Amino acid sequence: MKISIIGSKGIPASYGGFETLAEYLSIYLVNSGHKVTVFCSGGFKKEKFKGVNLVYLPLKANKFQGIIYDLMSILLSISSQDKIIMLGSPAGPLLGLIPGLRKKLIFNFGGLDFKRNKWNRYIQNFISYGKKNALKYSNIVVADNQGIFDYLVNNYTLNIKKIFLIEYGGNHAEFKCKNNVQPVYNLPENYSLTIARIQKDNNIEVIIKSAIKYKFNAIIIGNWNFETFGRTLKSKYRSHKNLFLLDPIYDIEALFHYRKNCSYYIHGHSAGGTNPTLVEAMWLGLNIFTFDNVFNRYTTEGNSNYWSNLDDLGVLIQDAGNNKISNNSLKMKNIAHNRYNWDLICEKYLKVINL
Repeated sequence: MKISIIGSKGIPASYGGFETLAEYLSIYLVNSGHKVTVFCSGGFKKEKFKGVNLVYLPLKANKFQGIIYDLMSILLSISSQDKIIMLGSPAGPLLGLIPGLRKKLIFNFGGLDFKRNKWNRYIQNFISYGKKNALKYSNIVVADNQGIFDYLVNNYTLNIKKIFLIEYGGNHAEFKCKNNVQPVYNLPENYSLTIARIQKDNNIEVIIKSAIKYKFNAIIIGNWNFETFGRTLKSKYRSHKNLFLLDPIYDIEALFHYRKNCSYYIHGHSAGGTNPTLVEAMWLGLNIFTFDNVFNRYTTEGNSNYWSNLDDLGVLIQDAGNNKISNNSLKMKNIAHNRYNWDLICEKYLKVINL
């Protein structure tokens, strides 16, 4: 079959979860005998990547331009492709304008973006409408978390036989250094690590305040300069000597060493879904402290250490240091290896594509 994957910034992945999914899935599908096109952000050109056709569009893949970016990707695919895999729903409000889309569209619902408190009420309503419309014009819907699956069943009129639970892989996070030569980083001792987009619903400021109050070293890697919220936080807290507020790192080897040398991994995402950074931390067998919600509990099968506020988190860190709570790293690793393997994830997508 001819298959388009749209909605990511493009491959090779250098940004987030959708991009990593697009890369691993497209290569897997090509190796399974399909012809795959991935749409990418950044100018008019065509290239190849490991057998995958890349089509670049001169638009950004997010915010308002993301609507046009996804719409153009669909219009360029609708007549030539057998299936279209859409990651997210920026173009959701406009899908009804495209004849013949429903029988081809596989829609990855993503998370509950419209509940993120970084958006005002009007943007939340617009995103919610886009999600609802994308569900309406999809032949198949992918939920990346059991909590999302349940949310879809309970809040929309959908044929449950058309909803499939397919999560994310995490094995790409395990980097094997050549000749066992490891880079040297100026890392503090006994530090916590967080890797996230710097936005309110990821509880970044809660983690920062907890580190300050309970005096533990915290490295937070994220896009501090992308929005006003991040810039404000960085300016406000950068003087604290136990805080290391680092810009985004996409080099897998560098991230591997930050992860493997941390004492604790703190996951603060609250907006739902299976978060790729959590799956990656689990795959590496890190000792994880997870923000307490139904989505994160599904991802970790209830075996993580959970927190809901800065004091919960601070006490967990203190108790872990005093060996008062159990290290969950082995449980996290076993869960990830059994569930969050890219071959397994891509095989599930292939079955859905062949329906």
